[in-house]
This record gives sequence, structure tokens and C-alpha cells, in this order.
Amino acid sequence: MKSENASFSLATSGQSHNNQLGDDVWSVQCPNTGDIYNVRFDWDCSQAKRIYGQMLFLKGSIGRGYADENNRILVSSISSARQETAYIREICEYWEQEYPDRSLHTLNRAELANLLRKFSVKKSSLLIGSDELLGFSTIQMMSRLIDRTNNLYIHGALPDGFSYHITDSFRKSAVAELLASHGLTYAEWKEGGTYGSIPMVCASLTLAEAIILIESDEAMIASKFFECWREFKEAPKLWFGENDRLALYRHIQSSQVNHNSSRIIKWEHSARSLGSSIDTATTKAFKKMPWNTLGELSDFCITLLKAALSIITILSGFRISETRSISTDGYERHNDGSWWFKSENTKTENGFQSPRSLHGLVAQAANLITNLSALDPSDTDLPLFHCGFRSGAFNVALGWGKQTKEEWLADSSFSLPTLRNWFRDFYKDFVLEKHPEAALIHSHVSPHQARHTFAEFALRRFDGRIKEKIREHFRHQYGSAHTKRYTQYKLSESVHEAQEQEYLREMIGRIAENRLDEKLYGPAARRIENELANVVAVTDEEFNDILEAMAGNYSRFVAFEWGFCALPKGEEHLAKCHDRKTGVPNVDHHSCLEVCLGCPHSMSNEIQKETLIRAGISHNAIAKSHSLKAIADLSASAVKLIERRILEK
Repeated sequence: MKSENASFSLATSGQSHNNQLGDDVWSVQCPNTGDIYNVRFDWDCSQAKRIYGQMLFLKGSIGRGYADENNRILVSSISSARQETAYIREICEYWEQEYPDRSLHTLNRAELANLLRKFSVKKSSLLIGSDELLGFSTIQMMSRLIDRTNNLYIHGALPDGFSYHITDSFRKSAVAELLASHGLTYAEWKEGGTYGSIPMVCASLTLAEAIILIESDEAMIASKFFECWREFKEAPKLWFGENDRLALYRHIQSSQVNHNSSRIIKWEHSARSLGSSIDTATTKAFKKMPWNTLGELSDFCITLLKAALSIITILSGFRISETRSISTDGYERHNDGSWWFKSENTKTENGFQSPRSLHGLVAQAANLITNLSALDPSDTDLPLFHCGFRSGAFNVALGWGKQTKEEWLADSSFSLPTLRNWFRDFYKDFVLEKHPEAALIHSHVSPHQARHTFAEFALRRFDGRIKEKIREHFRHQYGSAHTKRYTQYKLSESVHEAQEQEYLREMIGRIAENRLDEKLYGPAARRIENELANVVAVTDEEFNDILEAMAGNYSRFVAFEWGFCALPKGEEHLAKCHDRKTGVPNVDHHSCLEVCLGCPHSMSNEIQKETLIRAGISHNAIAKSHSLKAIADLSASAVKLIERRILEK
């Protein structure tokens, strides 16, 4: 889809337009704030098609026609209007590009199927394996618009429209081959909808297995081998088998060794370098290399790449095509191990540029696999997922053969279909094989499902049931511009709501069954406990309905370092984070420790309690020592709020 923000912008004070059919710019009004937004119709299509698109927008439940005789347009919501105009633009521009001299009602079923396939992928190319599959919600929205044109055309409300309704079976047949190229069935894709993700338990198992691999002694040995080999650069076969350099190091360590043998004299320096670095990096002593040949090491490196891909895909929020495009020259590595994109990022959200970066576990995985190369990654623009551990890279590094370094680099990355298969293979081989019960929950994964899982982990980053390494990753990662950009802007409002309500429902259930791993503090927790106390004995099915109803009574459930915000519907006016201009809560931007602790909608767990204690110590020091009384008083008030929360006063 084209950038929706390119056509939508907040109007300057007093600016409005006449909203006549054919005008280049319209004004629409937000029903909640009263703000006026400009909608530009400088689309790549004829004037007649632009007018058609404007008519289609007005005839829908979002545009809702003119609100008065002044042609005022009061949309149902700005985000929905922004999205729908973007979809209508895509239809009109596709119509202009493919069928400029034809009416919509003349398109046959095959041509309509081509249109659906076009709108199911991110890129314009429909070459199998080269596209980026979009969620089912995209084609569902397109189907609704197509059906709307059909209904309005039949009833004479539009001068043209498609001749067919989009049935589920028609959608299925239209995208079957496309989905097969991504390893998805139609049912799996449809089940994802706008909220397709890998269940948390399965994602956690995947990450746990991947972390075990990238932090294993064998992974450290592989990394140290490549570092040492790049220093000494000898035929790789002389490091394995009978010439095992680590075994030679153990031999040299023995007190009964003849250090004057030609073998030891020739390779002692490299053996000591390799052996000492391995002993420093590993938790136990290895008598020899874990692999007998370079081929065996290469196979293990593929396994490490699969593990790293699983970590990066689930924990970064990147599309797999974006991950494939990462190279060492495009990023600079900081002392903390993080990667930061060197050049200006053209992707913006609401007009603000957001830098791309790799942090925590993602950076740890990236640093490991980058090092698995015969070519020095510090002076070679390696793809992140490269084949520098194979014999061809050793030949180039040694200057053997006719292939140049540039020629090798041109073919050094793995294809998108290969990366997709690796992601599925790792789940099958390391999760389903080791934990067969996981298949009952989720039998098949794809990178397409991982992006919303990333947002779920960000939401649950203070949940004691999530592995500590993952919690730590997100506690540091969540403040990054990229993570906020994805969780606040990339996800639609419906996805945000679904994720938050699902987590809240789970949290309420854990409170009810006394299965919380830690105590909850604060007024919101007491409210939930009181509501649960009024529940009489019920069946499991009735209890699930009660949990659904309770979760449905909340408009937001958000995690912060200091606590959770559980905002009930109908009590927005009591929220302390209200926006002065709109008078409604602004949880994402106006929340802070001092505001939330005085709010009736907040609660904290044991993990967040640690943050409160640290903040309390800092505020207490400020309250006692700051020269400005106003600031000292603010900190003193914060200390009282923190004490009240921790002590449950």
C-alpha cells in the first residue's frame, strides 16, 4: 500500500475546503477532537476516476456523506478514513494502470482475481518468492470495497462498479498459489486476519531454544575459530580431523610433550591463540573441535543462522525481507553491542523520522552470525545472513581460484524463500520435535505471523512468566524509536485493542485462579479482585464468558516500567493522563510514574515494584537536597505516592 500519511495532513487553523467532487483537496473533521484534516486527491489516475473514488468514499460508513449544506464531512474516525482513502486510491490507480479505457463492470472474474493478488502483496512484482505477503485484513478490506461498488452500481448510486461479489471461495482460489509460495494455507492466512501471531507459549519455546543455541559453547567455539582463522589464514582442512588445532593446544598443555616437533613448531602460535580464546569463552573444557571437517562446521553454522533468524524475526518487528537486506556496512556497531542504521531512514511515522536499530538479544544474534565468516566483517560489506562459512569464502580469503571478492559477495546472501523455510524448519526441528505438545497449540509457523508476536512481547515485557532474557531485551528495546513506531503506529487500532484485551483477559484469569507469579498492587488490581469476589460458582464455559465480559469492559490495558494501566470504559474522565485539548485520556503519550501512581486505573507487579523502589530512592534524595523548593516538593509528593503503592496503604 502507498503511504497513507502522504495524502492526509492536519489542517492549519481556520483552513477548510468546499469538498466539491473533483476538487484536489477535501477537508474532513475528526468526531472526537473537532480537528480538521486535509485529504489530497493528487492520485495517479484520470480526473474521472478521482471523482469516482470521492463518490465511493462518501457513500461508505466512514465518509458518511455530507453532514450539512456546507458539504462538511464528519468521518467516523480519522484513522479509518485515512486507511479507506488509501485503499480507494489503490483501486483507482490500478484501474488507470491496467484498464484505462474500460469500465469496472466489464472486468471478468480472472481480471478480478489478478486485482486481489496484486493487493495481497506489498511489492508490485508478483514473481513467486519475491513479494512480501500482507495480512488477510488487506484483502478483506479490498473485498468489502469491491462489494460496495457492486451494490451501489446495481442500485444506481454509483455510475460504475464491479460485476461480482467477492465470496470466500473466490478469494481462496485467487491467492492459493501465492500463499503456497509462502508456505501458508488459506485457513492459516485467514486465521491470522489482522491479528495473526504465534501463540506466546510457542514463541517463548522458539526463543528459548534459539537462545540456548546462540549462547552455547559450540557457538562460542565456532565464533572463535573464525576469528583465529582470519588471523592466520591457512588451508581450512588443516584445522580439523587429524590436524585439529584445539586438540593440538591440549597436547601442548600436557607436561610430557616434545615442543620441538615440526608440527608443534609450525602451528603452536595459532593453536595457543585458538585454545586460549576458546577456554575464555566457554563454560567447560573441550578436548577437540566439535566438528571433524569444515563441512560439519558449515552445517552447524546453518543451524546458528536459523536460530538467529528466529530471534531477529520474533523480537525485532522487522519483515523478513528487511532482515535479508541488512548488511554490515549499512549499520555501525556501538560499544554496547547495538547496531544503528548509518544513513537517514526514509520511513517516517506522522512526519517524524525513526532510526532503525538492533538491540539486546537481536544484536547478540546478529553479532554472532556476522562473525561466522572467513572474510573479515570489519572490512567486508557482508549480508547479515551470508554464506561466509562455506569453502568458497575461504578460497576468496586465501586468494585461491578465479573468483573475486566482489563476485563472491554478489552471490553471498540467502534468498527470501530460503529464509522463510529456515524459520519454519527451526520451529519444526527444535520446538515440535522437543515439545510435541506445542503442535496441539500451533503446528505451523511463518515469518508473516511473527510481527504481531513482537508487539505482544513488548506488551508483556513485565510479565514474570516471560523468560528473563526476553523481558530484559524488551525493557531496553521498548524505548527505541523503531519499537514505539511499530507498536504505536504499524498496528491498527483493532489489533492494539485485541492484543490488550487478550492479555487483560489472561491476567484476570490468573488473578481468579491464584496463578499470578507475583502480587499485584494498586487500585485497579483491587477493583478486579472485588469484581471476581462477586462471581458465584459457575461452569468453565460460563467462567470464560465472564472473563471475556470483564476484559471487554476496559478500553486500554498497557504496560509501563512502573505499572499497568487498566482503563475501564466509561471512566475515561477519571484518568490522570487526560489531554487538555481533547479532554480524553492519552495513555501512550501523557503517562508517567508521577501521573499514573495517582490514577485509579493503575496497578503494579513485583517486577515493576523494583522500578518504583529505585525511583523512590532518587526522588527522596531530590526532596531532601534540591535547592528549589517547588522541585523538592514535587519529589516529596512522588515519594508518598510510591510508598502508598508499595505498602498498599
